[in-house]
Amino acid sequence: MTLRPASLRWRVTLAFGVLGCVLSLLFASATIFIAEHYEEIMVEGMIEGLSKELRERHALNPDLEVALPRSRLLQAYMRHADGRSDVPDELSALPLGIREFDLESEEDVEVHVGVFDLDGDQLFLIIDMQDVEQLERYLERVLASVIVIGTGISAWLGWQLAGRTIAPVRLLAEAVDTLPAHAQRTHLARDMASDELGRLAIAIDGFQERLMLAEEREKRFFADASHELRTPLSV
Repeated sequence: MTLRPASLRWRVTLAFGVLGCVLSLLFASATIFIAEHYEEIMVEGMIEGLSKELRERHALNPDLEVALPRSRLLQAYMRHADGRSDVPDELSALPLGIREFDLESEEDVEVHVGVFDLDGDQLFLIIDMQDVEQLERYLERVLASVIVIGTGISAWLGWQLAGRTIAPVRLLAEAVDTLPAHAQRTHLARDMASDELGRLAIAIDGFQERLMLAEEREKRFFADASHELRTPLSV
């Protein structure tokens, strides 16, 4: 069974829908990339700033214990050169630098960990970005809606524009349908714009003109033949 090809209007609608989907996907991807990049910059700036402050305190009073912040979203730990440490075991092997780390917990929490050297001691700063992660998941849902809505709006605009674009074609088709069976001069081109559709109307007018000329030559031929045969038949 051979499927009939889709109409021109449906093909234009599909093209607009695909274009809208692609543009929405590009917009969503760019937005997610910017949000994640901004998160990295923000977290690294926070960790660097806090580590610098704690490093300055430690440099001013190397013999005193630096008060380390402990909150739901920010924890700081110290591993001293003499072996004293309150660093969690899963973080103790991390090298110097800032990186993302998945804590082994029931909630599978992803944190940012910064490890810094303080004159032989090691400072561990942990920032829990659960609130930011929730915002990112909300942003992903919003962007998914944007993709669906953008695709739908693009397809609807394609349907409307295709209808307006195809309207002259329908008028031309209706005009051709109303032509009689015999040859007749037409003036379809005068109602059309000077574009491809106008060229088609000119071609139809020219074809009708050629049919008229052919019909007139046929009539003259039969008239001459009738006249030439009438005299011999009379004799």
